[in-house]
Amino acid sequence: SNDMPNIDRVLARRRPADLVLGAHA
Repeated sequence: SNDMPNIDRVLARRRPADLVLGAHA
């Protein structure tokens, strides 16, 4: 989420898989 880097950081801490799913989704 380039528009919301903060969200990416939170997801990276909680569930790194979310970043992968979000990137592919």
